[in-house]
Amino acid sequence: MLEVSGLNFKYVNVQALNNVTIKVDAGKIITVFGKVSSGKSTMFKIIAGLIKPDNGNIKFMGKSILQNRHRNLNGKMVCIERHKGLFLGLTVKENIELGLWRIRDKFILKKRFNVILDLIPNLEKSFSTPAEKLCNGEQMLILIARSIFAQPDLIVIDEPTFGFYQLFADKILELIRKANRDLGITFLLMQQNLGEAIKVADWIYELDMGEIVKQGDSKSFEYFDYVDSDEIKTRF
Repeated sequence: MLEVSGLNFKYVNVQALNNVTIKVDAGKIITVFGKVSSGKSTMFKIIAGLIKPDNGNIKFMGKSILQNRHRNLNGKMVCIERHKGLFLGLTVKENIELGLWRIRDKFILKKRFNVILDLIPNLEKSFSTPAEKLCNGEQMLILIARSIFAQPDLIVIDEPTFGFYQLFADKILELIRKANRDLGITFLLMQQNLGEAIKVADWIYELDMGEIVKQGDSKSFEYFDYVDSDEIKTRF
């Protein structure tokens, strides 16, 4: 579905990405895992079309999205940047409706809302709540819900759970898992929390200093290999 090949990007004298290649198969949850400054957000920004790579290519459904991006995507891929995209002056329901802003057919909208309510029980109680009243974790849930409302083939998210209370992190991961299982939506997640990545990912790429240094299924990644030894001594 999505193929990133030979991606390179440099910030002045810092090589942020060095010949990065990954593949996202349809129907899967793929995670790019890495610590701070590993290159995850740079990779996300290139995929989202916010910056251009120095070289390399990105293909979606066999077509390059570095040229003729909107025509080749045709609304089939949605990117969620951390803490961005929610309209704080609108209600929860109004924000979700923006996922299909071009459609005014009430039957279609009601059908899509039913899908969202199946995925997020009790969400209807918050429909009239202004988005500005939500905490950060709740706002991320609504951003993902709005993306699902549009029913794309692929959703790309930069740091879906980092910095949130565990309660909201679990809700976010459960929403991603259910949307993948029940609706067949493919996900590409950029995460620095390996423990969260292991919970949902079918395949994980480890990005370190701008390079893919390891890849495999969740069973091939051992959490304690990535935790500082002093931290382990402190906690355990």
